Amino acid sequence: MNKAVLLIFFLFIANFASAFVVNHTNVNDFYSLTQEQTDRVRSLNWFMGHQSVGRHIINGLIEVDDNGIHDLDVIPDGYTDTTRADYVNSGPLFGNRNLVSFGVSKTQDFFTSLSSNSDLIDVGIMKYCYADLQGDMISTGAFSSATEAFNTYKNAVDAFKATHPGVVMVHSTMPLKTDEDSWVVEKNFYRDMILQEYGNEYVFDVADIESWYNGAYTTFIYNGQTYLKMNQAYTSDGGHPDLTEGRRNLARGLWVMMAKVAEDLSGEPPPVTGSDINFDGKTDIIDVTLITFWQGKNSGDANWNSYSRLDLDSDGDVDFNDVIISIRDIL
Repeated sequence: MNKAVLLIFFLFIANFASAFVVNHTNVNDFYSLTQEQTDRVRSLNWFMGHQSVGRHIINGLIEVDDNGIHDLDVIPDGYTDTTRADYVNSGPLFGNRNLVSFGVSKTQDFFTSLSSNSDLIDVGIMKYCYADLQGDMISTGAFSSATEAFNTYKNAVDAFKATHPGVVMVHSTMPLKTDEDSWVVEKNFYRDMILQEYGNEYVFDVADIESWYNGAYTTFIYNGQTYLKMNQAYTSDGGHPDLTEGRRNLARGLWVMMAKVAEDLSGEPPPVTGSDINFDGKTDIIDVTLITFWQGKNSGDANWNSYSRLDLDSDGDVDFNDVIISIRDIL
């Protein structure tokens, strides 16, 4: 079995989790998060790429820490880029990068930054701005369609995962606006594509949260079809979640997502059953090959959480003893 195939298999286990989408149905789970759950979040290094909407979400993260339980080490104004030195000297922390470009350039900027610090970062979060799919922004590099935006994102994710299997990706739908035009329709299309492609992974459904208010979706009709739009209660300018409940609601949703990711990476659940590393209900040559391929990983390595499930004898490293255990489980 060649290295590319092995990477594909490991990609599955490194990102294994039951499908988890944060939207209006679970955003208020924020209020039931325990100290243990938030401590897990603080034990990891996070890296979020964003622009102006992201700034408001990050400010919301700071504001919702009303009891000390939801405290995060974040950049206060949301526009200051986290550097490698911050992770080395101050981590674990919630790092962020203000991506001032649009479309393809923004995508490249984020994944270049993530790749160069992948040995320190546990979880990456890429969130486009509504301006990345907006007619009057095309001349500055914005996408011209949802399909272009999705294909650009997917290709970048695929390339990154192939070479950095230890970093977990959280996907995001695109922020909406209160407008009722074809560009908000395109943002709805992008949401559909993200949910279809990554609905069995981690998805932060920003569009859903922005459109849900007072027990119902905020919608409009365009060419006979119904689409989501941002609720006016969350924004003063029709696009940024700059009103208190707008930014805090999204921040609560991000906290719920981070708690789920951190729980999965902690190894409790899903548990590894014996040496069934890829969770297909049996131990076979695939599991043995995965363990063999990643021999040499140890608890001193960055992103050990992603590899520790291969340490079958729990001695702090992946070695030949773990291979032998998996072979015995086949016999």
